[in-house]
Amino acid sequence: MSKQEESKKARQEKSAALIVRFEEVLPTLGHVNVGFRPTPAAKAIVVFLSEHEGEPLTKSAIAAAVGRSEKTVDRLISKLRVNGYVVSEERWAQSGAQLANTYRLDRD
Repeated sequence: MSKQEESKKARQEKSAALIVRFEEVLPTLGHVNVGFRPTPAAKAIVVFLSEHEGEPLTKSAIAAAVGRSEKTVDRLISKLRVNGYVVSEERWAQSGAQLANTYRLDRD
């Protein structure tokens, strides 16, 4: 098997594992907008956040973990919030500087 074929197979296996993990997380969520169809990148964000709930996370850290740009992550987190998948909580230092947000799945 060539390196290109091995790489493609590895990506397919990772994608399949992500879908399985997302399907495990989905029933634990509260009232999601059933009309919203999350993209594979949005599903990857949900899975990543489910594994790091309550931890302070920058969008750049999330982007690096899911292999997308920070702008894409920002856009998808906004969609996930609006559609009932994710809740974000702002954090502030005593000096007034904004710290990394914490994220959790919306289970209400």
